[in-house]
Amino acid sequence: MGMEEELLSIVVPVYNMELYIEKCIQSIQEQTYKNIEIIVVDDGSEDNSVQICRKLAAQDSRIVLLEMEHKGVVSARNAGINCATGDYITFVDSDDWIENDLYGQMINNIKDVDLLIAGRYVHTDITELKYQGIEKGTYSGKEAMEYIWVTPGITWYMCDKMFRTDMVKQIHESMNKTIHWCEDAIFIKKYLLSCQSIRISDIVGYHYCIRDNSAGLKIDTHCLSEIDKWYNCMLEVYDAHYYKEKLLASLSDDIIGMVSRALYSKLDLKKKDWLIYFPYFGRLDGKKVVLYGAGEVGQAYYTQIKEEHETELVLWVDKNYEKYQLEGMNVCAIENIKNIDYDFIIVAVWHEKMYLEIRKDLVQLGVDAQKILYNRTKRLILYYPDY
Repeated sequence: MGMEEELLSIVVPVYNMELYIEKCIQSIQEQTYKNIEIIVVDDGSEDNSVQICRKLAAQDSRIVLLEMEHKGVVSARNAGINCATGDYITFVDSDDWIENDLYGQMINNIKDVDLLIAGRYVHTDITELKYQGIEKGTYSGKEAMEYIWVTPGITWYMCDKMFRTDMVKQIHESMNKTIHWCEDAIFIKKYLLSCQSIRISDIVGYHYCIRDNSAGLKIDTHCLSEIDKWYNCMLEVYDAHYYKEKLLASLSDDIIGMVSRALYSKLDLKKKDWLIYFPYFGRLDGKKVVLYGAGEVGQAYYTQIKEEHETELVLWVDKNYEKYQLEGMNVCAIENIKNIDYDFIIVAVWHEKMYLEIRKDLVQLGVDAQKILYNRTKRLILYYPDY
């Protein structure tokens, strides 16, 4: 089957997004990969969103417009899934947009796996490039999938992923339709448990725009009861799995995060930022260090080192240094370590397994193992009062 023969379904739930929906849909229409169906689900919009969608649907036969009473984004997404006829399926939020070659790249990389995960740009008051917290590559087999599960790296976002439609429909049928709090997280987790293989890619072309009226930012004040339903649902799913003990441990972390969000919302606090904590404050004063890693962890460490002025950063390296140089970052090849004087090398990656591989490479390069530092990465959530 040729690449252009495979149909891609793209589901776009819409509710009161008249300012953004036209740009969103047009960015999908302009994809270089043309064999697509665009399923737009208007969830009872009270502004001009549905009129804009009708106009676009009249001009492009690939657009399927579903109009329904307002029931929420979960119901809208479910209606889109039921309508989908493609071999693969993906999702776009109605206030986001995508680059024109995104789905061509993704279709070409999902052929031999059950799930493809890409990066995304996150737009708030600044623009950040976000990848998954797991090294790019193809993961299959019990050991690799267990590593995926016990590692806090894969996000719950639907929109940076491409799925197999038959698997999505099967899991959709098994979903508890009474759960609306973080329903997408349950879906992603159940889908992952059904995968034989997944691919983490460095493809990026999705622009995720966080706005004050974005659905993801709205916290139901009665959500503690919803969290209880969520917990019991996942408990049932995990209890039947062959590495349930590790899954149950991750479930505890999920619940703590959800309850924190609910309580801070009730106290009129809003999440200000995720902080990846630099674990060496006060321990390397006056030392010369090399920072290994330019991903999410490395960028966070770099910023904190530069702001605190306690440690002298003499070199920043990464195996994929050319990619980061194109993004304007002062990252060099790993081999440059041999030409510079330093006290320690700080390895800034999410996972210990990745660190051990890096450590082995550095030792082979001639680095003294005693100079290689790694500390398990920790996240802190910062909140501030909504005055």
